[in-house]
Amino acid sequence: LASASDYPVFIREVDRTTRRELCFVGGSITGAGISRTWARWHKSTAMVAYGPGFTVVGTRFDNQGDGIDFEGVRATDWRIDGVEMTNIHDDCVENDEMNTGLITDSLFDGCHSGISAASWGGGGLPDGTDNTITIDRTLIRMQPMEVYKGTSPGHGGLFKFSLDPSIQGRAPSLVIRNSIFRVDQPPNYSDVGIPSYVNEAGVRVRYPIECENNTMVWLGTGPFPGWLPPASSSPRKSRPISRPSAWPGTRRGRSSKRGT
Repeated sequence: LASASDYPVFIREVDRTTRRELCFVGGSITGAGISRTWARWHKSTAMVAYGPGFTVVGTRFDNQGDGIDFEGVRATDWRIDGVEMTNIHDDCVENDEMNTGLITDSLFDGCHSGISAASWGGGGLPDGTDNTITIDRTLIRMQPMEVYKGTSPGHGGLFKFSLDPSIQGRAPSLVIRNSIFRVDQPPNYSDVGIPSYVNEAGVRVRYPIECENNTMVWLGTGPFPGWLPPASSSPRKSRPISRPSAWPGTRRGRSSKRGT
């Protein structure tokens, strides 16, 4: 599907007994040849899905605003499997209702912002305290592009999570396994490390996270501009590595392998 529509695929619940556990398989949603300002991209999403248990399998997204938006409090237990995203000008995945979700075997090769979990008003403040976003066997690269604040090209954070639960709700916990992340430069906003929030006592704390066998590829200058969880075994810091084959072009970089 090549479309200049703001919402090429929109799957809404008719009522609470319909469209449960739907699965969207294959295909591509592309915006080939479309050029927009960031403000314009910010008002578009390739796929909007309502309802519980929605799964996206093997679909390709290119040159879009948001990639997939799991919309509404009932968009629980979503899943992304074998999905490829490139040139995503806002959030690769939007989960602003703070629901539980799973991302597996996917390649997000060019995100302005990685995973969003921050409510922006309306309908109360969602609470993801008991929910978890799991990322397994997935590669995510932040891509410098036009931004809404600061110098372009730039990008946001890997995890655009709520900074203050009293204003934006509380984001879910994280489980990250067997995955690779790449960052080429410091973010213009948000965090390329593990996100944090201000609790009721006014203290900044990290969102709960479990990690196993992950690698952060940092190709910028100086130390990595974010916090990574300590490794449970000997971490390998700033060692030269070959760039993963999914990212052709760059020959050498530096990685910090944490949370192994």
